[in-house]
Amino acid sequence: MSKTRLKKKIITGSSDGVILISMSIGIFLIITIFTFFLMKLVVKEHNMSLYHTLDIKTRNLAHSALGRGIHQFSNFRNITSQSGALNNGSYEISYDGINDEDSDPLPYTHYTMLSSLAEISDSKRKTRIFLSSLPAGFNPAFYGENINNASFNGSNVNGGYLFKKDGKLWHNGQQIPTNGVVEEMPDFNNIYDDEITWTQNNIEVNTSNSGGNPNNKYLQFDGNDYVKINYTTATTNTENIVLDFESGLNFGSNTWSSIPSNYKGFTWGPGDPGDPGGPNGRYMAAARGNWYNTNYPSNGYQYGLSSGENIIFNGWNEQNVYFETPDGSLFNFIKLHAAAAWRSDQRLYIKGYRNDTLKVTLDFRIKNTEGRWTNESGGGKGWPAVGTINNIDKIAFSNTGAHWAIDDITLTKQVSSTETTLPKNNETRTISAWVRPTNNNNTWAMVQFGTGNCTGKMWGMGRRDQKLTLWGGCKDWISNLIIPKNEWSFVVLRYNGTKVRAYVNENWQETTLNGFSTQISELFIGAETTNNGSSFRSYFTGDIDEVAVWDENLSNAEILALYNNGSGKDASINSGDYTSKSNLVGYWKFNEGSGATINDASGNGKNGTKYGASWATGSNNQPQVVPLVFNAGSQLNLNAPNCGSDHTSLCTNNKIAVNQNIIFEDTDITGSGLIIATGKITLKQNSTANGGITLIAKEIEINNSTLGNSSLFNSANGPVIIYTQDGGLISNNTNISGLIINYDTNNSGNLSLDNSTIKGAVLNYSNNFQLNNSTNIIGSVVSKYLVIINSGSSITKGDLPSFYGQNIGLSPSVVPGSYLEY
Repeated sequence: MSKTRLKKKIITGSSDGVILISMSIGIFLIITIFTFFLMKLVVKEHNMSLYHTLDIKTRNLAHSALGRGIHQFSNFRNITSQSGALNNGSYEISYDGINDEDSDPLPYTHYTMLSSLAEISDSKRKTRIFLSSLPAGFNPAFYGENINNASFNGSNVNGGYLFKKDGKLWHNGQQIPTNGVVEEMPDFNNIYDDEITWTQNNIEVNTSNSGGNPNNKYLQFDGNDYVKINYTTATTNTENIVLDFESGLNFGSNTWSSIPSNYKGFTWGPGDPGDPGGPNGRYMAAARGNWYNTNYPSNGYQYGLSSGENIIFNGWNEQNVYFETPDGSLFNFIKLHAAAAWRSDQRLYIKGYRNDTLKVTLDFRIKNTEGRWTNESGGGKGWPAVGTINNIDKIAFSNTGAHWAIDDITLTKQVSSTETTLPKNNETRTISAWVRPTNNNNTWAMVQFGTGNCTGKMWGMGRRDQKLTLWGGCKDWISNLIIPKNEWSFVVLRYNGTKVRAYVNENWQETTLNGFSTQISELFIGAETTNNGSSFRSYFTGDIDEVAVWDENLSNAEILALYNNGSGKDASINSGDYTSKSNLVGYWKFNEGSGATINDASGNGKNGTKYGASWATGSNNQPQVVPLVFNAGSQLNLNAPNCGSDHTSLCTNNKIAVNQNIIFEDTDITGSGLIIATGKITLKQNSTANGGITLIAKEIEINNSTLGNSSLFNSANGPVIIYTQDGGLISNNTNISGLIINYDTNNSGNLSLDNSTIKGAVLNYSNNFQLNNSTNIIGSVVSKYLVIINSGSSITKGDLPSFYGQNIGLSPSVVPGSYLEY
């Protein structure tokens, strides 16, 4: 029985095992299938991770390519396409200065699109940025403020509307956001100054003996000499004076008025100043004579009246009342009209004094029933006439009692005056001279006039710290214009009522200085005096020639005409741009050669006398540095050998470099290259210059000329570059397209743009930068100081040059916000 149960149990357990095995196989199959799919998913994720990493590598490669492109553009301004391989991938960079990735025009001509294409296996990336040809400092007007392309002009910028407060910029009362505003000046690699320095050290100065007159004379001053020109003329005139007491008095509602202590040029006072005698003092007073005729018909005041309605009387029976000249000048007493008052008959004593010494007393009988003149004979009345009193400075009146009435005191006075034809007070003027100092001592004493040391009473030219100086008598100014030792220089000071301008040869500097009170005096050459030659404080050592004085402010063109490129010109003859001979008040050529008399060549007869100076023979301008002049109609090609047939071997390797000045007059300049002058470059009378030309000079003057082409800013033939160290003047409908750099870090000059149009960029370091007379700048301005915008002038954002392939001393920049992946 038990065996049977056991058998059945074993059979049942065998079936359970089969089931268990089957289940295990099923689970294994499920796990196997799950594992297969899991492995497939892991492989897929792995592949996706690999692709993502590859994409990152490709993007990084595109960025690296952009970096190479930025480096290439920044250091070489090279826009040549480049390609290469890196990290198992390849890249290409390209530049487009015209269009963006959608073939739409770039916003501005100075923008260049730099694009990069990177590819690694099947991964590709395209990126782009915009590059500016100029530093970020030029770009706020493009991507920051001024987004509406508004013009900055004198009405909304000048006059304090744009200012800095608490380290922030404010405009029209609103704070300007700092985002995109760069206050610092951009880094400037001054490669142009190196060119001027090289020219100074390697190019010999071109001198000329163009004075050409070996018989010319001049004066040598050894430090104790001077020349005096007599300019003051003293005159004495007889002036008739009648004291009638009809004006300048304050009667108010009264019938009498006090006489002011200073009245009609005389000082009036009582005879006993120690006892004022009541609220109105004891003195002479004025009264309405006819009023007494109505109200007090018998008092006699009315009979003293000769004309008008007022008389004077001795208030409170005052004795020894007087009047006198305050400066001690002398006069003659001629007559007066008088009558007694409040007493029928009395005597009036008229006492004449000089220097407080009694000279004459006149005894004059008067009555209260009629008036009479002192020079009137009494006829049958037995009243003799009294005489006159001459050469006195004071008259005192006294009488025998009561009061008197006097009218129409008649005098004559000698009036002396001093006249001059030299400019005086605050009148306009110009002084010029040729000078050659032989030491570097400071002096005010080249040419001067005026008396009194301060408050602007003097006017003259001196040399201090080797620089031309105005001596204005406490309105002094030391210019930055060097007068070199042992060289002749043409020096000028002119005053137009507002500003003083100084010239040394053709270079000039101007400052605002006015309100002079120049006093009448003689004119002195070579010595400094504040008391019209009574004593001297310093002297000039060196040579002086051709001194001239005008009573007007000569124009710039006239002064340069007199300089005549170093040859000088006769100021007594109008010629060319000089037309002011009629305003010449004195001109001394120093050509006498002997004797002490210095003749006036102006025709005004103002001859002078020399004291100790020595005569010398020779031209005042030998040798002189003369400019390189390109005459009207010249054609200049910097790419041609010797600059073309019009000129000489000064032009080599596309460069003209001279250690002097250059003047282009109606000259057409083509080609590309450098024009360098250690002095000033002048372009005038419709001169033109192609783009691709760089002008480098200490100073620039451009008048009625055209330089560059704004429609070709993307081309080397579009913009010009103008670099100056001391500013200059751009005027008279001049048009310039390009970049102007005024690197006047010493503030020794000023940059003035007058009635001209500038298209492009301006970089200014000077504290005196002005836009005048409807000057318009279209582009961008970066200035270390605020710009003065006058007379309808404006600054409007616009295109700038691209300067491909050219080092301009300024680094390009990336335009913020211009990065794009596409």
